[in-house]
Amino acid sequence: MNEEMLKVIEEIRDTKDMDEIANLFVRISAMCGLSVAELAALNYYTMVRAFETPVNQEWFKKNMNLDVAKLSIEGTLKVQEALVNVYMKELMNDGGAMR
Repeated sequence: MNEEMLKVIEEIRDTKDMDEIANLFVRISAMCGLSVAELAALNYYTMVRAFETPVNQEWFKKNMNLDVAKLSIEGTLKVQEALVNVYMKELMNDGGAMR
């Protein structure tokens, strides 16, 4: 991976600056020439991979009684939609900047 890109990632890792992380993803997708459809597929793939981690599977089972390992495409997208809605509501209550 490009050393400059790794440096940017290291700089934003500790702050979890969502605007900076989003800008990084946008820059990477533009550099790779991804279409909107490819970006949507990548977004879905990223969520599925997150659901595959044991810590996330345990959290969903414990807190929502949901087995995220067995979700369909539609189910994955619905859970993602719910997570985004909760995040955005919290962000707006805190006066956050991310749209």
